[in-house]
Amino acid sequence: MALHELATNATKYGALANGSGMIDLQWSVSDGTFLFVWREKGADIDPDATGTVRKGFGTMVLERMLGMALDAKLERVMHDDGIEWRVKIPDEKLSANLSVHP
Repeated sequence: MALHELATNATKYGALANGSGMIDLQWSVSDGTFLFVWREKGADIDPDATGTVRKGFGTMVLERMLGMALDAKLERVMHDDGIEWRVKIPDEKLSANLSVHP
């Protein structure tokens, strides 16, 4: 659901809205934490708006959904050419539902 929200926002307002942008996805596990980085590049960003921290519906969905359900810590960084989301999730939250119960 979170990836769908990020992709929808990128298509409407971000790097995928102009036909020349791109998205860089990275993930890793280190010290018991899953790190996911969504970095949009090549978006048409108004230079006056890069310092503006506006929380729309999508941001609230991400923060609440990931924060409450997975105890995630989210960081949003605005770059000159697109947004970056850094999501840190404790490994035990991701693996908690993987065990098979009889």
